[in-house]
Amino acid sequence: MIEQTTPGLKAAGVQRIVALPASDPEIVRRLEASGALVAPVDFVRLRRSLNPATQAKYLLGLRRDVRRVTELIQEHGADVVEVAGLFALQPAIAATKARVPLVWQLHSTMGPQRVRNLMGRIVAKTADAVMTSGKSMIPRHGGLDDIADEIIPFSASVNTEAFHPDLKVREAMRAQFGVDENEVVVGTLGNRAWQKRHELLLDAAALLLPQNPHLKFLVVGNDVPSNVPYYRREVVTRAKALNDRFPGRVLLCTQNAPVSAIMSVFDVFALTSVAEGASLVTAEAMAMGLPVVSVDVGSLPDLVRPGHTGCLANPNAGALSLAIRQVLVNRHAFGRAAREFVLARKEDPVDAHLHAYRYALDSRARSR
Repeated sequence: MIEQTTPGLKAAGVQRIVALPASDPEIVRRLEASGALVAPVDFVRLRRSLNPATQAKYLLGLRRDVRRVTELIQEHGADVVEVAGLFALQPAIAATKARVPLVWQLHSTMGPQRVRNLMGRIVAKTADAVMTSGKSMIPRHGGLDDIADEIIPFSASVNTEAFHPDLKVREAMRAQFGVDENEVVVGTLGNRAWQKRHELLLDAAALLLPQNPHLKFLVVGNDVPSNVPYYRREVVTRAKALNDRFPGRVLLCTQNAPVSAIMSVFDVFALTSVAEGASLVTAEAMAMGLPVVSVDVGSLPDLVRPGHTGCLANPNAGALSLAIRQVLVNRHAFGRAAREFVLARKEDPVDAHLHAYRYALDSRARSR
């Protein structure tokens, strides 16, 4: 989202300065190419680990991290501080210390509900403006219902010229993946991280394949180094067992082609994440004319309209397999409706951010 909105914000006269913990050179390169200034600030993020040692490191370094971010705010003379993520406490505290208006974005459902309820109340009380990646995020956090009318929703826009059905690309890509024209592919695309829960899709496949020999399941994603042992244990092992029973019906592939080209292989797009926000990849799949089966997570209900563009399911294999069955019955109509839905969306994430900045500045001015 930062890369996508920074050029438009810069054109509107807004200079973005991005503070990154443990900066990755590739991320820095992409952000700078978008027009952002990157300021490396090495601080610990709780959402990355439930390890008690990491949590202790976070608490012990909190004062130091807040001081570093406060100095950064003052050095650059920031007019507004934009916090991305529920657990990014350091910049939120730093903004308060520096007496700079605070815009707090909630774009994921990472973390237990009890913790999100607590943190949501802190956000509602502290922030001058609150942004969420869809209205469905509001009830998933405590305290936000009281300010629901003031919350500014935002979502990533989809390049519908790049993401659209293309029969020639579909034929070529399905041939590359060894998919026959009569086979139906249920696919997902996302990094090989535990949050994506690719094993849930394979558990649903185990329920569907015995009665549906025309189905194939395609899971596409690249390794996340810290998640490789998990992925081998939970996903690769399941895929091997399924292929022993149903040869060639489950494919695990790395992403070696553009997202739109890979999606052209799919007939149904599935999302099984344990935590999500607006899910750009789901919107892109819909723009490709794919019906969606998703677990009910994050702001997916803002995208997926049950019985119209796809189905939402509880996060278990039985519910997911039933949702896939329901979508398969009418997948062409659902797919057309999904693309029409994306084409009809008018939200501009740049406008939403500009509105949030102005709202925060005005709110702070009114409180003086």
